[in-house]
Amino acid sequence: MIKEIYNFIETFAPFKLSSNYDNTGILVNTNRDIKKILLSLDITKDVVKEAIETNTNLIISHHPIIFHPLKRLSADIPAVKLAAENIGVIAAHTNFDAASYGISDIMAELLGLENTGECLEEVKGFENCGYGRICTCKEISTLDLVKKVKEVFDCKFVRYIDSGKQNTRVAVCSGSGANLFPVAFEMGCDVLITGDIKHDLFVDAFNCGFSLIDAGHFYTENVGMIWLKKQLKKQFPSLDINIAEKNIDITEYL
Repeated sequence: MIKEIYNFIETFAPFKLSSNYDNTGILVNTNRDIKKILLSLDITKDVVKEAIETNTNLIISHHPIIFHPLKRLSADIPAVKLAAENIGVIAAHTNFDAASYGISDIMAELLGLENTGECLEEVKGFENCGYGRICTCKEISTLDLVKKVKEVFDCKFVRYIDSGKQNTRVAVCSGSGANLFPVAFEMGCDVLITGDIKHDLFVDAFNCGFSLIDAGHFYTENVGMIWLKKQLKKQFPSLDINIAEKNIDITEYL
């Protein structure tokens, strides 16, 4: 059954799209029938506990539960604990980001932007696949766009710089897409919406007269998990599929 779910994800987010540094696919295998699935952007210790307590058979995450090589094992490591409990894990990470309809497309749709289909960074050998999307919209101020981003993605807070211009060409990129700001600028965009923007890029954008909106890594990618739940429910109506209650932004803000 876990292979059936893997194969379904493969239909819209082929795992061969994954970046070389990534670790996607079935990361913890299970021989149990799948009856209950939890979705979570990250697999934290709290998500593991929830999965065990709710008799979950499979967790589907965006970020891999095993990303850096494990040099030693202990019972409290999430992947080890889940394997011991016979709970499977599938990670759909950069393959879901770069899919022909990936998380950046979901961001654009939720914001009501007109998606041109152009990628900020294409994946060679795959048509219409890549990171980030370029969109158009009616003239909107950066502040109004920030307010919309905060509401639609349900962000705790949004960091931004405002060029003072009206925006009609908007780039969006899920997760850590700040390094694509120069590409967005060269492609004639007015603003980039993404997460994890470093201070030096804010400065560079400010000096270029370009707006940047940092909606956070969690919030720009969690929309993908919500979309994924809907697709899985359509394909597997007999399964109990839910977003984990502990699928939260674990960072606190004062």
